[in-house]
Amino acid sequence: MKKILFSAVLVLFLSVFSACTAKPVLLPGEKTALIQNVYSEYFNIAEEYYKLKNYSKAQEFYQIAQNSKSLKNLASYRLADCYVQSSKWADAISLYKVLLNEDLSNSSLKESLAYCYAMQNEYEVSVSLYRELLNENPNSESYIENTLIILLADENNLSENLNEIQLLIERLKEVNGENKNLSKFEEKISF
Repeated sequence: MKKILFSAVLVLFLSVFSACTAKPVLLPGEKTALIQNVYSEYFNIAEEYYKLKNYSKAQEFYQIAQNSKSLKNLASYRLADCYVQSSKWADAISLYKVLLNEDLSNSSLKESLAYCYAMQNEYEVSVSLYRELLNENPNSESYIENTLIILLADENNLSENLNEIQLLIERLKEVNGENKNLSKFEEKISF
């Protein structure tokens, strides 16, 4: 009887000992949570590099964080912003387009995309995006100003755009007659 009891205690001890030294068993969903935590850490590291204006390092970590389902869009947006800060216009445009396809009414994405196109001297595409934004929000002072800036920068089509420029200047006067850039805009078309 003592041998049986001793054997049972020994088996119990060995099973408890082996359970302690065995590979841990993850609970359902725990692996996914651990992976998401890792991606969150990559995102946080990217944010720190971004704050330090080390955009090339931030890009590396945002690219990794894009693999997270929950962080994909935010990491993509921040990555596109890094591209803008690094004057990588084509890369930024590519990401902004993907993000805009997922959220067609996002005015911030449209404005960012319009800016990138303007920086590549693709004025017609940029102005068409600003026209969309103005249709959605006709009294936005910044949209009026940015549209004017782009139209005036497109020197090859200045005479074609003159009527629209004049109308936008009038709209800007209505929205804010004290706008600091108003006289500059008027001066550029008084030739």
